[in-house]
Amino acid sequence: MAHAHAQMALTRGMHYAKVEWLRQAALRYSRQHGASFFDDLLAIHEDVGLAFQAGRLRGFFYLAAGRPKDTWIYGRAINDDLADAMYIALKGLVMGCGITLPSSLPPCFLSPMKKGGSSFL
Repeated sequence: MAHAHAQMALTRGMHYAKVEWLRQAALRYSRQHGASFFDDLLAIHEDVGLAFQAGRLRGFFYLAAGRPKDTWIYGRAINDDLADAMYIALKGLVMGCGITLPSSLPPCFLSPMKKGGSSFL
């Protein structure tokens, strides 16, 4: 392999800045619209045929990608569902959709002031 690696960022108390910004935006969206930002985002991508599901995980090839070839996979499953979702995403790359596979999980342990934000996904 010419260039292969995986990256992980660990923080205490909150997500790293970009993921925390997204989490806060999703909470504001929920308060303003009474709906889930992530469910609505997925629905938009379903409408144009860019969404997929693998077991309990859902994902989509992102229309407004911040990076080229962005693909989102989200849910709560680190098991065969994740392997299946990654297969679908990688197959999308081969078929021409293109992907980047970032991974953001909710924090394992929330500080007392963050308990209200535990519904990250």
